[in-house]
Amino acid sequence: MICQGIPANMSRSFRSEPPHPRRKHASVSGRRGQTVGPLIALLLMLAIDAWLLVDSGLLQVGAEPPKAEGPELPPPTVPAPPPESLDQTTVRFGQLDFHVVEVDVAQAELGLFWKAPGSGERFGRLGTLEDFVKQRGGALEFATNAGMFQPDHRPVGLHVEEGKELAPLDERTGLPGNFYLAPNGVFFVRANGQPGIQTTAQFARKRPGDLRLATQSGPMLVIDGKIHAMFNPQSQSRFIRSGVGWRGGTRLVFALSATPVTFHEFARLFLERYGCPEALYLDGAISRFHAPGLGHPDPGGDFGGILAIVREAPRQKTATGVKSNGG
Repeated sequence: MICQGIPANMSRSFRSEPPHPRRKHASVSGRRGQTVGPLIALLLMLAIDAWLLVDSGLLQVGAEPPKAEGPELPPPTVPAPPPESLDQTTVRFGQLDFHVVEVDVAQAELGLFWKAPGSGERFGRLGTLEDFVKQRGGALEFATNAGMFQPDHRPVGLHVEEGKELAPLDERTGLPGNFYLAPNGVFFVRANGQPGIQTTAQFARKRPGDLRLATQSGPMLVIDGKIHAMFNPQSQSRFIRSGVGWRGGTRLVFALSATPVTFHEFARLFLERYGCPEALYLDGAISRFHAPGLGHPDPGGDFGGILAIVREAPRQKTATGVKSNGG
């Protein structure tokens, strides 16, 4: 039945070849031709039937491809990538470049640092914090300035370190400055490791009772999946800006613009490039990233609080328990 659909020009290929000009043993070759000719034609017809079935998808062919000569090589193995707790990169969004550090705080310990324990001296510089960490056998994998601060480097608004509130929540509105461009907000991490970003009003209404760290700043960049309503897409006010966004779960995005940007452009990075339903502005022209993974180590700055990822020193087992190599 399938053969009825064969094109006319294809059927012409079934005609037997013309008689060979040599006539020796003609009677024998004639009898053979009468037998072999139809057999070849039948085989060709069956082959074309099979081809039509394969071409139509009714017949699946699972034959293996011919093997190349030479020794058989094992199939290539691609090792599964290790889970990333800290991803540092520079991205182009639109016509603008941003330094971006993605952090999974379930795998990397995020801390907030203002003053050194014991001495009470302010860290201030990222390099001072790095030296402090190295003295204890650890490594500073990432650091950036936290929320805003007063001229004497006291935090503006809420500042919580290791569960201790060192500066109270500031609920005032209508004052000059970016901090008071309502709504402003709070970035925090709870004792169970869950991070979050809320407007100051939301945070004040239902403040978590198990804060591990928190820093207040403003304005909010993204609120409930929408860019701050006060941001003007046509604004020409451009500065270096830093911020933090929450991607969901335990994933965070820290970003520092490589060139001056508007608030609206900066908010779009968090919302459209990284899908952050909430994002908070941290600070402006003074902001810095210590990000060795970007080839961007930066020991400078003069800040109040510093947000940092610290890899602690490995621990050694002793006869009485476990102690840190850093003492």
